[in-house]
Amino acid sequence: MSDQNNIWKNNLPFLKMGVKIPLFYLGKHNRNFLKIISPSPIDISLKVTEKCNSGCITCNVWREQFSKPELTIEELGEIFYQLKEIKIKTIGLYGGEPLLRKDIGEVAKKAKKIVKGSRVLAITNGLLLKGKAQELLDGGVDFVCISLDGIGEVNDKIRGVPGDYQKVIEGIKELKRIDKKKKVKINIGTTLLSLNIYQVPQLINLARELDISWSFNLFDTSPYHFKNIDNPSYLKKIDENLINETIEYIYWARKKYPRTLVGIDPVGLKFAEEYLKGKKPFFHCVLGYLRIYIDSYMNVYSGCWAMPPVGNLRNDRLKNILNSSQYKERLMKMYELQCPYCTCGFLINCLINNPLSGAQFLFKNIPFLKN
Repeated sequence: MSDQNNIWKNNLPFLKMGVKIPLFYLGKHNRNFLKIISPSPIDISLKVTEKCNSGCITCNVWREQFSKPELTIEELGEIFYQLKEIKIKTIGLYGGEPLLRKDIGEVAKKAKKIVKGSRVLAITNGLLLKGKAQELLDGGVDFVCISLDGIGEVNDKIRGVPGDYQKVIEGIKELKRIDKKKKVKINIGTTLLSLNIYQVPQLINLARELDISWSFNLFDTSPYHFKNIDNPSYLKKIDENLINETIEYIYWARKKYPRTLVGIDPVGLKFAEEYLKGKKPFFHCVLGYLRIYIDSYMNVYSGCWAMPPVGNLRNDRLKNILNSSQYKERLMKMYELQCPYCTCGFLINCLINNPLSGAQFLFKNIPFLKN
């Protein structure tokens, strides 16, 4: 009986999300349905540092960032206890560049110890991965997400670091070499730009060769760390024929290589196609109901870096912030796209905006339903 209780307990956040999906859909027609939905996020992106050793042309985090704060291990411990209180299931260690922390392994280990049953992700540029691989493995990290924006010199130009590509590949190979039991899943993520979109087939082939997964992001300058970059319109200007060819290839590849392209749905691909062609497809944003962000100042964001924070953990507990009227009003505004409009989490938004896709996603991700 205890095993059955644990199964239901561990999967309760996913089951709650399953209940929310039809309510999100019904909310399109009657906003009263949204009032029934309580904010109960299941994952978090946590900025464990603001420091970064990249120089990406798509981002401004690395500019003057060494004067910015870094959460102490004690502050992180308190945050983890508050995440446990609201039953967070996935913790993303984010930056800046999280591997710049000398104690990143200890941070991961503490997260796993306090928030029992959680998955811990390290979102990294991969520059330090080769030297940090053992530390991440010992810390219990479940997933390493690495930014790779092209093959060879194309990637290095976008990431702003000569030799970036080679260091990332070496880091991936080292992690796979020491991870004898294949505990850690690895993904490379590419932000699609005018400079690299033609290399998508090569990037997918690379992921297959390395036996890891590949995903993509859409470039926009709404989140605060992507503002004020040089010549963003140039990075977005892509030939429509090339866009069509790329989307068609991804659509084909997700069927051909389902282990390599995970979580990419036809609805999300259609959204990506329209966005890359300069349109702003309408959708109802539900990210605030499903995830939260916390930065190194302990500011709390409603699953969106493009909007101001809704509270600070130095002034209030996370549980109180989530239950506040201000937070709930923010979620309604996000749902209506009364916001700067960004593409963060567009794949999950597309899935949940489409009931059939949302149901399929749910059944693929609830462990006891998969088994």
